[in-house]
Amino acid sequence: MSASSCHYHDIHAMEIKAGRYMAQRYDDAYETLFYETTRKMVAEMAIGDARKMIKVLDVGCGTGNLTKYFSGRQNCTMVVGVDISTDMLRIANDKLEGVQFLASAIEYLPFKDNSFDVVVGYSVLHHLPDVGKLFDQVVRVLKPHGSFVFGEPVESLLNGYKHLFRALKLPFYPLYVLAKKKNARDLEVFHDVDFSAFSTGVHRYLSEKEIVDCIAKPYASKVSLQIKRLGILSPWLGAVLFGSKYIDRLLFQVVYYFDLILMRILPRGTSEVLISGKVEKGIV
Repeated sequence: MSASSCHYHDIHAMEIKAGRYMAQRYDDAYETLFYETTRKMVAEMAIGDARKMIKVLDVGCGTGNLTKYFSGRQNCTMVVGVDISTDMLRIANDKLEGVQFLASAIEYLPFKDNSFDVVVGYSVLHHLPDVGKLFDQVVRVLKPHGSFVFGEPVESLLNGYKHLFRALKLPFYPLYVLAKKKNARDLEVFHDVDFSAFSTGVHRYLSEKEIVDCIAKPYASKVSLQIKRLGILSPWLGAVLFGSKYIDRLLFQVVYYFDLILMRILPRGTSEVLISGKVEKGIV
């Protein structure tokens, strides 16, 4: 076994162990406010024209919290979720019907070339020591003119505060309490969960430059790429003030336009970005 493959073997083993530890509590901790809003935006962008028939692949699908937006849709003729954790996939399979779930390291996708119209993922890129290795696979399995959409945390002013809240074992979501969207029992999960279980040594906050270098540079003009910051208030206010984690697209845009002003003042105030692109014909 080469040094490189040994390195990946160790990382995959840590991810599987983390998934085993967190699987039963993952939805309590992460299927909420900020995350749910971002997932819906990823899905809406990926689906695009709802009349177009598409085959969708969700990489690093976990317990299926992004996958669910494609499950059961008439225009999604095939939906597949891939994750390295069988414990996560077991929960996803129990929650969703009509979805194929496969256990695999996402850097080695077990699909033929040109198999999917859309590849999506949420909060998965920072789990990888080499983002480019995943996108080699994404480009390979996408059909000509296929597209990809990822939602991802990146470097921001908020990152330090997240670490502070976690170090103090406090919920990073005080708005839960103010808006009374979650009861005390749900909030306890943030006190009990050992977040370090998911810190496998490769987790980090990516920079936008690293994302561009890993995705755009290897393929130059053959892959279009757009990175859009989600805003400072949009995910928070959308879920809290509108009273729902499923935000209407138009209503969200109103808040987002207000966010554009704030982002000019605090360009790194938000920690979430949407990464989208389209693969031109003839790469594979």
